[in-house]
This record gives sequence, C-alpha cells and structure tokens, in this order.
Amino acid sequence: ATCKLALFAILDKFSKTHGMQFVWPRLFYLYGPWEHPKRLVPTLIQSLLAGQPVKLTSGDKVRDYLHAEDVARAILSVAKSDLSGAVNIGSGTPLKMKELADTISSLLGKSGLTQFDALPDDPADPKHVLADNRLLLSTGWKAKYNLADGLKQTIEWWNSRCLK
Repeated sequence: ATCKLALFAILDKFSKTHGMQFVWPRLFYLYGPWEHPKRLVPTLIQSLLAGQPVKLTSGDKVRDYLHAEDVARAILSVAKSDLSGAVNIGSGTPLKMKELADTISSLLGKSGLTQFDALPDDPADPKHVLADNRLLLSTGWKAKYNLADGLKQTIEWWNSRCLK
C-alpha cells in the first residue's frame, strides 16, 4: 500500500508538472472467470462443487466486490472520461463476507458446507472496505452484473472446468 501511494504521488506530481492528464483507477475486490483459483470466490466454488466443507472466519467483515467484466468496463469508462487523479473502481455496495459465502453456497445448493467461525479473524485485516464510486458513476458507467447474476456466471464458468 505504501509503494502504491508513493507511486501515485510521483505520477500525480509528474503529470501536473508536465501538463498531462493522469487518472489512477483504484480497484477494490474483483471476482469472475479466470480469477486465480486460490482466491476466496474460486476456492468457495471449487470446494462446494466437490462437496467439501469450507472453513471460514466469522464472515462479519465488509467488502466491495465487483464482477471482472464490470471492472474492465469501468476502467474503459474512466479512461475515456476527463477525470483525473484517483478514481475508485468498485460497486459502492457493502457486502458482508458471510453474505458472499452464503450466496455462493445457496446458488450451488450446498448451504450446509460453509463453516463460519472455524478460522480466526485477522485483527490486522480492516473490518470495512467500501469504494466511494461517485466519480466512476459520473462517467455514466453502470454495472452489468448484480451479485447473484455475476456469481451464477462465475459458478457456471468454474463448473465447466471442475468437472473435466
């Protein structure tokens, strides 16, 4: 985080000094096809598809998840705009991690396999991470996927690969 902040400050100063437009898309939490299999959403999907229980923390932490296709469209929208500086790329919708896991397990019909409070919460991990996406919305961008539809599409993608 410190390195990213330092790079942002350097590029911001450089762009202002040389009269250049500079925009810095700040990505929040992504999910969707091709995500690394060790990340949370693919791990949940793959484990549940295999009928394996999933040990989780309390699920009380709040995050801002956005489908990867919506992220790509958001970056394009910001790049075509006159915005400058940092622009948050996120849904702007708070989502408890428990709700994310419950939605995935419900869509798969595997609700009994998620085990909350089986792992300790990391006290160093922020409790609440939410994008203020008003600048992004000012470009006219709108998400294509709601959470359920995006997760259904992601589950179908993983399902087609896990059963091979």
